[in-house]
Amino acid sequence: MIARFVASPCENSLTAGVFSHLLHLPFDICWGIIRSACCSANLPAYPGEPIHVDPWPIWSARDTTNSSYVEPDFFLRFAGFDLIIEAKRWDHGMQSHAQWMRELVAYGNEYGAERKEVRMLAVGGIHGINDEMLSHLWRPSTDDPNDRGGETHLFECEVHMCRWSRLLAECLRMERELKRLETPTPQTFAHRRILSDLIAFFSSHGFQTGIWYNETLPSRPRLGSTAHSVFRYLQNRFQES
Repeated sequence: MIARFVASPCENSLTAGVFSHLLHLPFDICWGIIRSACCSANLPAYPGEPIHVDPWPIWSARDTTNSSYVEPDFFLRFAGFDLIIEAKRWDHGMQSHAQWMRELVAYGNEYGAERKEVRMLAVGGIHGINDEMLSHLWRPSTDDPNDRGGETHLFECEVHMCRWSRLLAECLRMERELKRLETPTPQTFAHRRILSDLIAFFSSHGFQTGIWYNETLPSRPRLGSTAHSVFRYLQNRFQES
């Protein structure tokens, strides 16, 4: 519904639109979509409800090559582990190992004293489908109130790969399953509305959602009558075939 008001689709608007809507779903559904969309099945089956959600957190750039701060796209905290999300605009070839390392080091600057398990989710821009592993030897700062006598900790962070197109496919699959329910409830209707908005965000950012052209007319800028006729002709040919 609100996707039509995105005037300049970009990486941040896509990330905000998709993950804010996913997080409005019951978290078991949200997590199921994310986990199924990953190229591997190595994310935990279910981490429980998130205890903290932080979009675009600002972390200290100490011991990184950044001059002022480090800013991942999303950060989720669970009872058992933390999850850093780094998203790119399109599906292939934009993620950076160096950027992942900066974010892991900056995570240590903020949360290293807790010595908690941390994982990373690379969404879009991936170079391959296999998980990767980052390692960072964290040392407490001299003014850290939780300093354990200078004790270091080795953070080993597994990076899970995910494409936007796979996330979209999982959202479409879930929407189809809800549509097929013989006895829908007010909750399932609400879930369908969230998924419909989510899918519209993908569409407004250039991803093929399988929605016919005439269903997107209200959210598109006005075109000349000739352009409308061409698109309708092509749609009718596809529907007849």
